[in-house]
Amino acid sequence: MKDIPFRLPADTQLIRDVPASCPLGCRAVTGPLKRQYLHDINIFRGVAIIFIVISHSITAGRWSITTPLDHFLESLLRNGTVFFVFISGFLFHHIYGETFRFKKFLLARTKNVLIPYVFLSLAPIALIIYSGDRQGHIPAFFYDSGWSTLLLFLATGCTLAPYWYIPMAGLLYLMAPLIIALSKKPYFPWVIIALIAVSAVIHRPPANINPFHSLLYFLPIYMLGILFSMHRQALIAWLDTRILLLLAGVVFFALLQITMFDNSGNFHKKMLEITVIDVLLLQKLCFTGLIIAILNRLASWKFRLLAIAADYSFPIYFIHSLLLDLIIRFGGLSFNGNLFTALLLATVLMILSVAIASLAKRVLGNASRYFVGR
Repeated sequence: MKDIPFRLPADTQLIRDVPASCPLGCRAVTGPLKRQYLHDINIFRGVAIIFIVISHSITAGRWSITTPLDHFLESLLRNGTVFFVFISGFLFHHIYGETFRFKKFLLARTKNVLIPYVFLSLAPIALIIYSGDRQGHIPAFFYDSGWSTLLLFLATGCTLAPYWYIPMAGLLYLMAPLIIALSKKPYFPWVIIALIAVSAVIHRPPANINPFHSLLYFLPIYMLGILFSMHRQALIAWLDTRILLLLAGVVFFALLQITMFDNSGNFHKKMLEITVIDVLLLQKLCFTGLIIAILNRLASWKFRLLAIAADYSFPIYFIHSLLLDLIIRFGGLSFNGNLFTALLLATVLMILSVAIASLAKRVLGNASRYFVGR
């Protein structure tokens, strides 16, 4: 071990197998060494992408949300992006915390995330330009030319419902050196707490089309993932003794949302508007701790289907959006559905996304990352 030029964290091991992908396209490789494969975090990644696909399937699945139980369940299923961002922050630190090189990091993110994002956005944007489809939340002057439309949709990610995440992720990539430096300060946890308070006040941006607003909202969640990676064992032990309290927090904030605020979906508004506290964010923070604690207790379980979802999480994220858009445009349900139809649609979307990603990898090999993500 004398030849290793850096100090390994205490929970790092030399192992053979690591996940092929992560929510922001990370590879768990550091030169000749590979970071420890963390089963619970990998399975959490599978849980996160399932929550996101289900959330996007609610409208297309024509779930008629009318009863209090419907609203309660919708609250539980919405804003799964919090899970995604938390895991991304965790993996960023777990993989790069000790060996961060900005140029190499940025190049990897460009290849694994930004290039497939641009590629998969081109056809939908071309269809929008050709058909003259005017989305109500986009200012009219952006449609004056094809180039202005193209640049706007790529810069905001408003091409397809989930694609807003990628421009925000790009801003996170650019902030990586600052975040790494900040994580080494003793006041880092207090910065996170302060920013969570800000997020609860500003909410998510209208139609998710402002990447800077989204960045400010999700930044503390990303930092929280980093903090969890830094103190994983101690925090897991702390969460393990508070499972019932975390469950109570999830239920309390969900009930508070649907009873006091008459809203079971995501909270959106302009940044400087003063309204209510985003209790859905607080619910998802409790939910994050609850899932981690439960998965840690079930560490011996294989969760094979969740592991598959985790391994294909980013291709699923990219591909299901295209499939969902096709369904909404050309084959949406003509009758009122329910939770079952939304879950069924989400299942079909995930199966098809994995099949397409697998086929792309079989045909294109490693080059498939440029077309469907990795």
